[in-house]
Amino acid sequence: MIDKKYFETHSFKDLEEVITAIYPFGNYNKLTSGYIFRGQKRKEFSLTPSVLRREDSENVWSLGTFGKPINNQSELSTFQMQLEYDLLKQFYDKSDIAGLYTPEIKRFRNRIHDIFNTELFFYSEEWLPDELVEIAGIAQHYGMQTRLLDWTYDYNIALYFAAIGMLDKESKHEDCILWALNYQFFNFLWDTVKRSPLNIIRPSYYGNPYLEAQKGVFTLWKERKESLVDNAKDSNILSNIVDRRPLDERISEYMDKIHGANESNNISEKLLYCFVIPGELKKDILRWLYSNGYSEEILFPGYHGVVKAIRNNALAKGI
Repeated sequence: MIDKKYFETHSFKDLEEVITAIYPFGNYNKLTSGYIFRGQKRKEFSLTPSVLRREDSENVWSLGTFGKPINNQSELSTFQMQLEYDLLKQFYDKSDIAGLYTPEIKRFRNRIHDIFNTELFFYSEEWLPDELVEIAGIAQHYGMQTRLLDWTYDYNIALYFAAIGMLDKESKHEDCILWALNYQFFNFLWDTVKRSPLNIIRPSYYGNPYLEAQKGVFTLWKERKESLVDNAKDSNILSNIVDRRPLDERISEYMDKIHGANESNNISEKLLYCFVIPGELKKDILRWLYSNGYSEEILFPGYHGVVKAIRNNALAKGI
């Protein structure tokens, strides 16, 4: 449930309202500065990173190299973070062998043949650590599950990712969602005692044409990963359950914590907007985006994007 103290929900009524929302004279023109955007194909989708979505848990664990723990231990945050580390190291290793660009990560490079990833167990650190964010961003943009959430600086690109659900059987007629996050507010908190665990991350666009074309930026809600030594000292750590709550719930809880219920109304601007787009508008939105240069061959640079554009154009004609 959206917390109205910090968030606002609005349902668009027609195409004109959708495309002019952040124009200089649009109803939400204030979002042109200091906000990032995210489009989702279906209204019921939450702001939960792919690696933490409960419905995808079995699939994600099947990608690991050490197997899923027994007796529901996969729901412990310690094992979840080990899995994420394993997936990123696999991606790094195979990308490097294939001659693809990989950032220099000493903890991976120095132990590239350590199949048990033993060094992970000796660190207490924020998760994800800064040194793994760039490789996580690359992996995310090419389909690997991570705890990053994709956003964009461009409102229309977010519209594309919301409206393109029109071409999927599962979401063809469904309402879709466009989110706007006040990243500037959290940046202001960065160097204060009220600094939140929400990190706004823009990795280098160099070497990642998808990220550049889509004007991509990530959010990451950092948590604490304890070492085995810490686990041995504090048995309560082993009872920590994976936090799968969506970003809006985490933000709401954090804001109540630092401001208190009585001060929450003093927030001058909403932190998150949720725009609901009726399913019947998606076709016209997609046509408008295509006519204004927001098409697959631009958003997905390379031959893959060209083929994607041809196929999607054919699908759109049949609807």
